[in-house]
Amino acid sequence: MKSFQKLFFCFSLILIHSAISATAQTPTKQEIEVIAKCVENRGGGYPAMACYGEVTEECIGEAYQNSKMVYCAVQEYMIWDQRLNAAYQKIMKVAKPQVKTSLKSAQKSWIKFRDETCSANAMVFEGGTLASLIMADCLSEQTAVRSLQLEQFITEADLFD
Repeated sequence: MKSFQKLFFCFSLILIHSAISATAQTPTKQEIEVIAKCVENRGGGYPAMACYGEVTEECIGEAYQNSKMVYCAVQEYMIWDQRLNAAYQKIMKVAKPQVKTSLKSAQKSWIKFRDETCSANAMVFEGGTLASLIMADCLSEQTAVRSLQLEQFITEADLFD
């Protein structure tokens, strides 16, 4: 069963990658600002999870078609992924060596957790058109949570040597 899960996960990633390369564009400055302003207005941290979905919802509008919803979820994922990577890089530039080592290990574990969680969620819709949407939405949501965690870590932790 484990090899089937990995196969399904790889297939789901291929579908998402296809959606990204075929239709996704670099998020616009306006889309990035929607999230940035919302996070700032909510003070970051977990209250800012209310910001998750704002770009997707606006992007979808009235067009509730699976391909459009996957496209929009991927657009939002890319914004949260940019935020996550920026926060991670900021921490890694200034953190104490033991913090860097621990964070690198934690991030690898988190990526595995995210991928397996999203794969399991998508498996519920195995073979259906919703699988790629569930996968894209899950990746986006999990990345938003982790992004906010890392951003909060920057503000609260004693990172410096």
